[in-house]
Amino acid sequence: MSSLSHNSKPDVIRNHDYLRQVVDFSGLRYGRSHPMDLDGLVEFGGRLFVFFELKFGAKEVPFGQRLALDHIVDAIHNPQAGRYAVCFIAQHCSTGDIDAAKAQVIEYRWNGQWHSPKNADGTLFHAIDAFGSRYLPDWERWQNWSPA
Repeated sequence: MSSLSHNSKPDVIRNHDYLRQVVDFSGLRYGRSHPMDLDGLVEFGGRLFVFFELKFGAKEVPFGQRLALDHIVDAIHNPQAGRYAVCFIAQHCSTGDIDAAKAQVIEYRWNGQWHSPKNADGTLFHAIDAFGSRYLPDWERWQNWSPA
């Protein structure tokens, strides 16, 4: 496990007003297919792709969104090529701003299957850290990286 703390984060929200804008996808329907939103994607040098979706309380991931996440993660995940992809579903109980790092992971997609986490109290921050430290030999470099 790393020494990086989720409290040492830079401010990545540049404009809170833009977060409140509603995006209308209604003109982008293709039969039964239409856009979905994704709460987060962190990409590490084309080698590890971490997707995550945050849900309030016990809200379920809709079938179509889960299917899309299955397809995206499974299409990218190719260990023989040194490319890994994982998707975490995490829950929160906040009615205000959400600290994604502290959301509790309730399941994750890995290697073509959905799994329950071994640590029932595991946060999204710790789950990403665990995958990074296991599958990226240079994980410490990512923790200390900053733009030039």
